[in-house]
Amino acid sequence: MSDLIGLVASVDAILLDFDGPVCHLFAGYSASIIAEELRAYLVGEGSALDERAKSTSDPLALLQWTSRHRPELLGPFEQLEDAAEYAAAETAKPTEHAADVIDLAIEAGRRVAIVSNNSRAAIERYLELQGLSSKVTTIVSRITGHPELMKPNPRPLIEAAENLGTPVEACVLVGDSVSDITAAGNAGARSIGYAKNPSRADELSAAGAEFVVSSMGELAVILRRS
Repeated sequence: MSDLIGLVASVDAILLDFDGPVCHLFAGYSASIIAEELRAYLVGEGSALDERAKSTSDPLALLQWTSRHRPELLGPFEQLEDAAEYAAAETAKPTEHAADVIDLAIEAGRRVAIVSNNSRAAIERYLELQGLSSKVTTIVSRITGHPELMKPNPRPLIEAAENLGTPVEACVLVGDSVSDITAAGNAGARSIGYAKNPSRADELSAAGAEFVVSSMGELAVILRRS
């Protein structure tokens, strides 16, 4: 606990992944349903899907597949995915204590950024609905036409640090996926894993997370003490 307090006390900014640490984006409009809709579009356009593309419930995996195998469809595919994420933001469920983490980080003199592979419009809509827009200093989302620059690419973290005017080494990313932790390591940022179950905790630790918390409430407690 004391080492985690020291980590949080040593950084200038808290970077939060969006879907997971901040909210459950697909709580009301599930990722699996969106994936089915996007898959139907690809099949309708004559795409020969491989087994991974046929079975995945991750819309972002289909985005990456489209970029690699049907790049001519990437533009309209992204429009469909962006629209689906925006609709999902309308019914997204806040992650318990996420708002507390944001408030306590600000009270402790740290700036807050969202660093996500989701679309900017969806993130902005969710923050607006939850009254959090003014509390987040910067948002770094996926870049249209360039899914290869999503995490685990370090670019989103480096851009967030530049927007905040602080070295990336003085930032800590809170993320719930291996790609988050890998991106932090690639960028030179600190990292805290957010894991909802022991198997995910093991995955995040193996990926290089310096600490792993099982709830955002744990991080809120740390911020109160840092």
